[in-house]
Amino acid sequence: MTRHGTTLLAAMALTAALSASTGARAAEPANTETPDVVEARAEFVRGNELAKTTQWAQALAAFERSFELRPHPLTTYNMAVCERALGQLAKARPLFAAAIASGEKDASQFPPSRLEEARAYLGEIEAALVRVEVAIDPPDALLGVDGRPLVATAGEAGVEAVAGLAKPGQPEKAPAPKFVLVTDPGTHVFRVVAKGYQDVLVTKSFAPGQRTTLDLALARLPATVRITSDVASPIVTVDGADVGLAPVQVSRPAGTYRIVVRKEGFETFDTRVAMNPGQEVDLPTKLPPERIPITKRWWFWGAALGAVAGGVALTYAVTRPDPAPPPYSGGTTGWVVAPR
Repeated sequence: MTRHGTTLLAAMALTAALSASTGARAAEPANTETPDVVEARAEFVRGNELAKTTQWAQALAAFERSFELRPHPLTTYNMAVCERALGQLAKARPLFAAAIASGEKDASQFPPSRLEEARAYLGEIEAALVRVEVAIDPPDALLGVDGRPLVATAGEAGVEAVAGLAKPGQPEKAPAPKFVLVTDPGTHVFRVVAKGYQDVLVTKSFAPGQRTTLDLALARLPATVRITSDVASPIVTVDGADVGLAPVQVSRPAGTYRIVVRKEGFETFDTRVAMNPGQEVDLPTKLPPERIPITKRWWFWGAALGAVAGGVALTYAVTRPDPAPPPYSGGTTGWVVAPR
């Protein structure tokens, strides 16, 4: 059906609904009409006149005001017709369903002719709505469509969520890691948010009645560590890889890393840092001057070598045998007295 034909049919339906509603009001005693009822009827009539000139948004506002003052199935039906004419099928669907339920319960409130039209409209809408099998990761991610959270409902195939019904607001948790999204045909913007992950905006266009799938998997944000030092330009390594001189900023996937900061003449800083996705860590390091043990100092070993050399000479001097005395002279007689 063309848009012009749809508009004309909707206007005719509204006119018929107005006539039925006016007849129903005429049967009521005049003294039962409260100011709210009088205003509700006036808004109903105004909505009908606006619908005749295809001013659907203004007509919808008038019917909503009328329904607020005095709920009636015919007003609900007219609101549904306006939503349908505006292309907001997801909003029209529950309104038509409510009108049908009222007509099936009480025919005096909703004429059979309107009931059949409402069923036809609802069938048309069900065929035109888009259904998307959505898989979202991580499971606790927040999801919004066109700047609105989703409204979860019980669908025939399991968990179902409808876009476009909620008031504008921030994304909210998806109803399940996998669910069926029901939305109007056309172009929609999906926003997915999760702590520790990169926010994602996805724009998708859907044809009337389209059935498709959509994977919304977010990429983990890297963790970042900023390493500073109280000495100038020490070398920084992360898991053994040289990453530069401090101060330095390093981004890595979430996990635990060994960070070593070293500089000649200073004590080495060595630690492990555990980081979550998207976390930013400041790691100030202190490298005190190196304290060399006395056994490692050059002068200690030089003195020690000198002491060892002197000790060896002393030991040798103490322990070597006395040299043999020169032979004794026996004088003129040749007699020598040897000591005992």
